Amino acid sequence: MRRLFGWGQKEETPSAPPPSLNEASSRAGGRVDEIEGKIKKIDAQLIPMRAQLKKNPRNTMLKSRAMTLMRQKKMLETRYQQSINQQFNIDNAKYAQESMVDTKSMVEAIKSSNEAMKDFFAEDGFDIDDIMDTMDDMGEMMDMNNEIQEIMSESYGVPDDLDEDDLMDELDMLEADMAEDEALGIGGAEPDYLSVKPLATPGANVAPQGELDEFGLPMAQPQPAQPMAQ
Repeated sequence: MRRLFGWGQKEETPSAPPPSLNEASSRAGGRVDEIEGKIKKIDAQLIPMRAQLKKNPRNTMLKSRAMTLMRQKKMLETRYQQSINQQFNIDNAKYAQESMVDTKSMVEAIKSSNEAMKDFFAEDGFDIDDIMDTMDDMGEMMDMNNEIQEIMSESYGVPDDLDEDDLMDELDMLEADMAEDEALGIGGAEPDYLSVKPLATPGANVAPQGELDEFGLPMAQPQPAQPMAQ
């Protein structure tokens, strides 16, 4: 049957999606950390070997072991530098991709804002000339209000030719007269036109009889003693 009709067509399996830049950067970073850890372990082994070789430089086995570790360290350092460079390139590509996405978002936001502003200015009742006329009217009303306030604040019945220096001289003369009256013993009392007199109340002109207690009430007068009956 297969010879007559041939083999059936195989279904193609979907290929896996390519790794993202974040995944590639993580793998490169993990490789860098792994290589760095191996280099540290080799250094931890080389330090005591170096001390022993200083004491016994003829120990060929120890020297051979140290040379092998040094070759491994040099190889790992080369791989470490390569991995660092690879991670740097991946991070640069990642940054460029993110910048392009951010730029696209900003451009779309600016376009949307421009459309909203066009719709706003296209609405009825929004006219530049009308706004300028409104601001001019407001300025005229503010000027008119200032003129009204100046008129309402004018003083009437006060001579316009009063000099401030003359008023200060009269005030000094008045203080000198008051000081002289106090020195002669005839001043000190407040003038009648400046004193505030309380209003008369009913019963206020009736003088209290007898002494008053601490509450201002009349105290009871003691009654004379009466003689006892025989």
